Amino acid sequence: MWRAAPPENKKFLQGVVQIAVAFHHYSTGNRVGMRSVLERAIKNLAQPAGRFGQIDLPLLLASLGKWREALDHDLPMPILPRIEQSI
Repeated sequence: MWRAAPPENKKFLQGVVQIAVAFHHYSTGNRVGMRSVLERAIKNLAQPAGRFGQIDLPLLLASLGKWREALDHDLPMPILPRIEQSI
């Protein structure tokens, strides 16, 4: 999907798809796969810095960071991340 996107949208789209893949891994019990793909998603979503359209990327990245922290330290999983719109 992101390969056909305009260059300025590629990292964001790749990151969103990777979030979906990471949580699919989590749903099947593959925590190692989730952690690996989640890290790549975070890296890709950090590229646009700030906002993508009306999506608040820092808020999404903070939520994903909590998941990374929980996975790294075997903590209880936080609430599911949400893509929030900022006005």
